[in-house]
Amino acid sequence: MLIKAIPIMSASQSLFISTLLLSALGYYIDGNLNTFPYIFLMCLFLGLIIGFYQLAKKISPKKK
Repeated sequence: MLIKAIPIMSASQSLFISTLLLSALGYYIDGNLNTFPYIFLMCLFLGLIIGFYQLAKKISPKKK
């Protein structure tokens, strides 16, 4: 059962990491440019899109 859960755990971890890293990057850039919510929100949504794409790619059945 644990072996079957490894791809899902990996996909959820990549969703979390991509969202966290890109939102932190956006927060840092906004802090330097004094444009707080704009770049942070763009990077946050970009991280979510990338993370959900990776999640869907890993969970979807593979075609042979």
